[in-house]
Formats: sequence, structure tokens, C-alpha cells
Amino acid sequence: MRIRRSGRLLLVYDILRLIEDSGADGVTISTIVMKANTTHDRAQRMLELLQERGFIHKCDRSYCLTQGGRDAVAQMRKLYHLAEALGLA
Repeated sequence: MRIRRSGRLLLVYDILRLIEDSGADGVTISTIVMKANTTHDRAQRMLELLQERGFIHKCDRSYCLTQGGRDAVAQMRKLYHLAEALGLA
């Protein structure tokens, strides 16, 4: 059995945290690409996925969290801390 790495999950977590940290003004895709250390295409795909699922929305040229996005990043933060405590992150 092949185990897939969780690169996409960590990228989603990074994007949600970046948007959360940016506050009400949101964050641009350029900032996401730079700070999440990913490509523009990959960031765009993840942003589209997060928008479709209702975790983020477009606010002018930036992306902002919805309440669902705030809830998701809080749950992901708990999971990440658990993984760290178990030595998995």
C-alpha cells in the first residue's frame, strides 16, 4: 500500500492561516504564493477549491475567510498540534 504525503492538506492549512492572519483586508494570491512557497497555478487551484466549498470568498482583489473557513482553520490547528505532539509534523 502506498501512502500519500499530505502536501495538499498542509498547503490548504497554510493558505487558510495566511488569510486568517491578514485580517479583514484579506490576502492576495501573490502573497499566498510567496509565503506558502507554492506555484501560482497550485495556489489558484486550492483557492478555487476553498471558494467552491465555502471556506473563503473573494473580497476585491483579495481572499477573505468565511465563518466556515474560520471554523476549519481552528480545527486544522488542533489537528496540527496533535500531529506535532505525536512527532508526526
